[in-house]
Amino acid sequence: MYILVNKSLTKSQRIPQSSHAVAEFMDTHGLDAKVKTWVKDHKTMVVLESDFDNMDNILSVVRSDGYKAKSFREPDLNDTVTAIAFEPMTRKEGNRYFSRLKLA
Repeated sequence: MYILVNKSLTKSQRIPQSSHAVAEFMDTHGLDAKVKTWVKDHKTMVVLESDFDNMDNILSVVRSDGYKAKSFREPDLNDTVTAIAFEPMTRKEGNRYFSRLKLA
């Protein structure tokens, strides 16, 4: 599973915010067969940093290609999108969208 976090967050905020996005994703899509397989067999998460505009662009492209994703808006930060969790995908699929981003 790939997670994007807003790079304007402090280092100590990034993992909690990415966890919120994963929780939101699992609440919505946790029963999907692909997600259940990921939970059972893989559980790998890659957390990457990006600015908000790029996060929004990637989200649009990934969704237009048919993948599911879930954003998290932090109430304590004026409902800013702080993280986005994307449905599990292969490394090859993920590289198509995320290869230029740095680890958070």
